[in-house]
Amino acid sequence: MKKTYLAISGISILALAFYGYYKYQLKKLQDFEWKIKSFNLRKFSLNELLLDVTFLFTNKSDVEATIKKVYIDLYVQGINVGYIQEVKGFVLPARGTSSVPLTFSVNPQAIFKNVISIISGAGANKDLQFTLKGYANIKSGFVSTTIPIDYTTTVKEYLGIIKPIT
Repeated sequence: MKKTYLAISGISILALAFYGYYKYQLKKLQDFEWKIKSFNLRKFSLNELLLDVTFLFTNKSDVEATIKKVYIDLYVQGINVGYIQEVKGFVLPARGTSSVPLTFSVNPQAIFKNVISIISGAGANKDLQFTLKGYANIKSGFVSTTIPIDYTTTVKEYLGIIKPIT
């Protein structure tokens, strides 16, 4: 009977230690930043618009991680016009950076269909708003998590124009 209690206590202590380690690693996996480094128009037609966008991911933790999947929707003035879906993994070195090229697939028909809404919203705000919403699946060892991506910017912010010219 005493051995049973010791075994249960030992298993409980190991499970608690494992859970603590898991939560610690999970917090480290979420300690990264990203920004858009560059973009380039690869293809333009009435049916398809491809934008090559290079993201710069900075891993601020001391744990190497792998981004396994990225899915991001692109909104212009609140209208969904395209997406990125990347399932090829890439490594984020511990306390390092990685440039990751991804391709946005944009539907020009979605833009043309909503051109009046897009132009009126941009005119009212005197700027054009872009929003990226999605997620990234990140893994390190046996610990994995899904990080939400929610980023909004405008053309003026992206180009560094803070004040209008007077």
